[in-house]
Amino acid sequence: MEQEKRFDKIDNKLEEFVFKFDNIDKKFDKIDDKLEDHDQKLDFLARTVAEHSEKLDYVLDNMATKEDMSKIMNTLDKIVGLYTKKDEEQTLLAHDQKNLTDRVEVLEKDMRHVKPALGLA
Repeated sequence: MEQEKRFDKIDNKLEEFVFKFDNIDKKFDKIDDKLEDHDQKLDFLARTVAEHSEKLDYVLDNMATKEDMSKIMNTLDKIVGLYTKKDEEQTLLAHDQKNLTDRVEVLEKDMRHVKPALGLA
């Protein structure tokens, strides 16, 4: 009888351990689920970083550097300078043309007076 009580105590202790181990197993299952979820998120982040790295490499390969921009700006400055010079020349030529046109008109007017006086008209 004494021995039976001892066995009952041992059985009870074993059942407690089994219960505790079941709880621990459930906790481990939850931890496993969380780890699997974290693994999926980490994989997603790794793929995203790889994509962004590729895009960044493309941008870096194709973007203009400060030196490139300096060359472009210098070229644009030269073009603007040439255009300004051309515009100024056209303004001067238009002024000269107007002066010549006015002078030709005066000469033609004078010629109309001179021809009859010379008997050429």
